[in-house]
Amino acid sequence: MVAGSALGRILAANWRVSIASLSIAAGILFFLVALKQLLQGYEPPHAPAAPPPLPSSPMAAAATLLFPIVLTPYGIAAVIVLLASNRDAERIGLIIGLVVLVMILNLFAMLFARRILVGVTMIVLQVLGAILGVLQVGLAIEFIVVGLRALGVLSGS
Repeated sequence: MVAGSALGRILAANWRVSIASLSIAAGILFFLVALKQLLQGYEPPHAPAAPPPLPSSPMAAAATLLFPIVLTPYGIAAVIVLLASNRDAERIGLIIGLVVLVMILNLFAMLFARRILVGVTMIVLQVLGAILGVLQVGLAIEFIVVGLRALGVLSGS
């Protein structure tokens, strides 16, 4: 994710895509994902479809699981915006460190999911997920507003 985001930062600079435009793009991605997650609770229940079989090649199977489940488009977009909008080496190092920390925490969450998702913990996580989903919608709108202000489309503070 770090390497992909660094590549995205370089490409954005080469293509002269402004930080404001990247912010709007990331905001739209965050908004769509958050809205989808929030509205899933209101959809009628349906039988889960059987997942398609994994490819026989280990690399192809890993890629199928990696994109977009682990490395999400909106996560990559957020890291690209953060890296592209910062020039300070210390801050870039902090961003990369935090991304690696989140990836490690995700790994532990996946490894211990069966132990974590039992009893009351499941209900607490569902409530927390709904709260964070609403906040993610707000954050997405904030990304878009910041981008529009930076482009001069909106004024005000």
